[in-house]
Amino acid sequence: MTYINERQGTCATVTKVSKGFVVCFIDMNDYAPDAFVDSRIFQDENEANRKACGWVEGVITTEEL
Repeated sequence: MTYINERQGTCATVTKVSKGFVVCFIDMNDYAPDAFVDSRIFQDENEANRKACGWVEGVITTEEL
């Protein structure tokens, strides 16, 4: 799952891996190069999705990967 906040220029992804679910936070602002900001691993998919939503400060759009 990818969460995008176009107004803030941020996105977060949730990806299933062997150790759980990885949440990656990315800053996509035009005035700075795309930057990987942080990542975390969660055992629970719902918790991972809550963290991703929190990082983008209110989801504007979502898309399935």
